[in-house]
Amino acid sequence: GAATQRTFVASNGVDTATCTLSAPCRTFATAIANTLPGGEVIVLDSAGYGAATITQSVSIIAPAGIYAGISVFTGDGITIATPGLNVVLRGLAITGLGGQNGIAFLQGANLIVDRCQISSMADNGIAIFAPGSRTSISDSEITAAANSGVHADAVLGTVEVAVERTRFVRSQWGIYVRQ
Repeated sequence: GAATQRTFVASNGVDTATCTLSAPCRTFATAIANTLPGGEVIVLDSAGYGAATITQSVSIIAPAGIYAGISVFTGDGITIATPGLNVVLRGLAITGLGGQNGIAFLQGANLIVDRCQISSMADNGIAIFAPGSRTSISDSEITAAANSGVHADAVLGTVEVAVERTRFVRSQWGIYVRQ
């Protein structure tokens, strides 16, 4: 179907649906593919919605009280690797079950992480490598990352990171910054 400004995912959704409120999709990846750049993916109910690679500006929003899970068996939970993107991740629960990074911000302009729980990643909760980017992390909790809760790496170019009201528990480093 044609992409729309706002798409929806639900536990009873199917990825062959149109991702509308009345016919939601099942996974974040399919919903993102059906969302216009700059649009929103809205989570309707509690479920696991799968890892995703974000290739356009988008917001993924789970309202308070809804469990929007991503189980990361391999690789990264959310990958952002396209220049110029503005991405908002709100209310997600990303759990490592062998996966490397909860969120891998490799290229892009702006990333907002709000009300997210990221746990048990084999590498980092959030890995920030996007040169020239700005990341804001608020009201979140990052637990038991083998390396860093947040790894901000400025080797490829300046990265700005703001962290507010966020807990770091049982990782080797809470916030690791490499110049």
